[in-house]
Amino acid sequence: MKYTTITAALLFLLLLIVLPSNAPGGNSDRAVFTQNPPQAMVLVETDSLLPFYISAIEEPNVNWQIYVSWLKNVFVSYPQVWKEAMPADTSTGIWLQYNDPMLEQHFEHPAFQWYPVTGVSWLQVQSYLEWKTDRLNEAILIKTGAYSLQMRSTVDENNFNTEAYLCNQYDPYKNKADNLPRLMDSKHGRRNFEVRDGLFFPQYRLPTEDEWEAARSHASDPVNRALIQDALSKDCFLEPWADYLGMQTDGPDAKRKGKADFGLNYTYGVAEWLLNLEGVMGGYRISDAEMLQRNGWLNFESSSPYDSYGEIEEKDSMGRLPFRFVQVSGINKPLYLTPPVSYRYRWETVVERNPHFKDSAYTDSFLNAEYGNIYQLLKNRGFQLDWNGFLAQRGIYAASLGADSLKYSYKRILLSDNSQWKRCFIGSSYTDPKAVKSSALQSSASADRGFRCVLPYTGAAVLKRYRVKW
Repeated sequence: MKYTTITAALLFLLLLIVLPSNAPGGNSDRAVFTQNPPQAMVLVETDSLLPFYISAIEEPNVNWQIYVSWLKNVFVSYPQVWKEAMPADTSTGIWLQYNDPMLEQHFEHPAFQWYPVTGVSWLQVQSYLEWKTDRLNEAILIKTGAYSLQMRSTVDENNFNTEAYLCNQYDPYKNKADNLPRLMDSKHGRRNFEVRDGLFFPQYRLPTEDEWEAARSHASDPVNRALIQDALSKDCFLEPWADYLGMQTDGPDAKRKGKADFGLNYTYGVAEWLLNLEGVMGGYRISDAEMLQRNGWLNFESSSPYDSYGEIEEKDSMGRLPFRFVQVSGINKPLYLTPPVSYRYRWETVVERNPHFKDSAYTDSFLNAEYGNIYQLLKNRGFQLDWNGFLAQRGIYAASLGADSLKYSYKRILLSDNSQWKRCFIGSSYTDPKAVKSSALQSSASADRGFRCVLPYTGAAVLKRYRVKW
């Protein structure tokens, strides 16, 4: 009996050695890894909180500049979207007391690329974090080699959104399908990636007060400085979009990215937005989903995500669904919640009575003025369009404009609105050197208030070949 057991054990070890690594169940495929976090994210672990990644630096101007440029380049039919994303005007108010022209252009000036972005409200930050999550997960897909970045065809609703991808409502441009995971019981069939594959991160969010304090304590330990240095030395995953948009990301202060003393420093900089609602406290090792629900996030069903057939409703005109992927469940499924302020974007038809529409020549000039720039932009990007077909896609027919002006534009439908809630912020700034906690309307902005990001730690296993090297 003794020798039989030893023989069986030796045979098992031999199988592990000789089994091909690319075979289903091979030794390499079974290696357990978790997805690598992107640049400047530091893992913080305490007894009272679940592990989380936090930004080693406050979110810089350059990242927000990439964000605004991306919105402007993609949502060509919705110019209001990028305008609403702009930080508060810094040409007035607190900046003028320094009498410095550079400070009046704090957001756009290259000298301030790596300074904290300020003048953004809590609500603006939420939209930014949703966008940054999508770019992170899109970058991961591109790193696998299965997909490639196709910005020329990324227009309006045709853009990568994490939730739309997970719900099979967006299929990126495939580069090498062989890099996709296999279908079960199939030698050649392939499927899209899912949450159970461990590639994707849930949504970026703001830190809670407890997490912010834990990170400050983490940064004060000299042993952790090397880890912070390593996190800052990685390449930024937003670089491909910056390159496509023709943006310079190597301003005078870019060298500060690689210095450990620039990371997780809470003694200078700006005050920082927190996730916390005013008066809401944390809890002992609570999950991300529970934490978000305590601070205003709503149940998945509150956004009415199902159509009359019981299926997930189609994504809106900006390629988004009204809920967010916030946590990996215990059975490796995505857990969704609806943000406190949630919209859906839909096209709507507006008929305007206009007595000046008397002949076809006037109608043609009106259409060209209204839609000519968008049409030409799409043509320049390689879209095979003719003028009448382009108008027909938007439900516009010249014959119907003889008497009335038929305009087709987007409508923003408010699903939930808690914009008058107050959110906490904490930290010292040049206007208040003491690290104190206070609160302000989540729709308000200040020239001495910024933020840093938290990325949930999932612990989900990912195959070694899909583990991204940033």
